[in-house]
Amino acid sequence: MRYQSSRRRKRATRSRGYAKAFLLLAAAGLLVYLVTATAAGSWIAEHVTGPLFGGEPKATGGVLASPIPTDGEEATPAPAGAYETQTVSVGGTTLYCIQLGAFSDKANAETQAEDDSLKGGAGYIAYDGKHRLLTSGFGGEAEAKAAVDRLKAEDGVESVIYPMQVGQLNLKITAAEADVETLRSAFEGYDGAAAKLREISASLASGSLDGDGARTAIKEQQTALAAHRDAIAALCEKNPGLPAFVGLETMLTSAEKNLDALTADTSLSNVAFSSKIKYTYIDMTSLYKTYVTDLTQQSAKKAN
Repeated sequence: MRYQSSRRRKRATRSRGYAKAFLLLAAAGLLVYLVTATAAGSWIAEHVTGPLFGGEPKATGGVLASPIPTDGEEATPAPAGAYETQTVSVGGTTLYCIQLGAFSDKANAETQAEDDSLKGGAGYIAYDGKHRLLTSGFGGEAEAKAAVDRLKAEDGVESVIYPMQVGQLNLKITAAEADVETLRSAFEGYDGAAAKLREISASLASGSLDGDGARTAIKEQQTALAAHRDAIAALCEKNPGLPAFVGLETMLTSAEKNLDALTADTSLSNVAFSSKIKYTYIDMTSLYKTYVTDLTQQSAKKAN
């Protein structure tokens, strides 16, 4: 019995020693956790739960977008393969459209638009409180002014310049460099396609490009837009619900479909073909304007 009691006392002493060792190890582990958690928390706050444009923060694909003006702020360089915060400038362009009339009644505008399209004009109606009939558009104001003067001198048609302005917005993106470049390239591709359509329309009107040549050039732009759309769609899958990405994918899809329709109908006369090209590039600018306006308004709501 004495031997058994001695063994029990030894076991109890040994157990208390183990308990003390365990508590010391747990305390040390907690200290390490607090230190590392603080560092990790800073990284997560900046890269995962920081300002996210559209709904609650998500980090499913590692790409976050916040339409917050950066005032020229530069991103801090990060190691290769790591996330970086960069600014992607969106919009900031103007299409100088030739307006043939502004109507309070939509039916009147549509009647005039049909007549304009039969003559090779865009026949595009933009609404901003009035139904504005737009016949063409130019990348520069001087070109538009020359067109207004020419219409009056040669055809006796009175017109004015209607600037369709796409506001500028700076999207702050935290992502891998490749994903940021994908986004930037898609915006540049969209702008470039609209500008190319204006060139094609002018070449078709001057006779330096025939219908087949115009369709080939448009097909090239369509293929490029489809590639950009697919790349942005992949980003949308990784980051569902972000308006900046979803809206861009919608714009690219719409433009790609419209360009496909331009190349599909080979029965159009050059006049009708020219009209549809003009309508398409004006519509692309209008969609871009709406996209930037919507993002800006949502950003203002989040700021408030």
